Amino acid sequence: MKKIEDLLKAASPILFLLSRVAFGGLMVYHGYPKLMGMPGFIENVGKMGFPLPVVMAPMAMASELLGGLLVAIGFKTRLASIFIFFTMLGAAFIAHANDPFQKKEFALVYAILALVFMAKGSGKFALDKDG
Repeated sequence: MKKIEDLLKAASPILFLLSRVAFGGLMVYHGYPKLMGMPGFIENVGKMGFPLPVVMAPMAMASELLGGLLVAIGFKTRLASIFIFFTMLGAAFIAHANDPFQKKEFALVYAILALVFMAKGSGKFALDKDG
């Protein structure tokens, strides 16, 4: 058991890098379709009851697409994660307010992961060591 713990400790910078890139990639994956279908996304954001959908929709898209890209490359990770965190809370509790928990769950997991990156930053292998 000690050898496994030592191996995991030694590999933790690589595991953190993989986690950061995967999380950022998932955010980009969610943000890109919003960019490509912005008029429809703005309309949907308005129907969900968000104020100023013409402002809120592009902000949500940017936090996912640009924020995800920043997290993935490890540049300004903490700042990008703050925007992702609040976007995911909005997704969970406003966009999916009337949906069952299973619909909220992904957004909540993403919000929790954003908290981790807010706390830990970019890690050892990143463009911005302070990010």
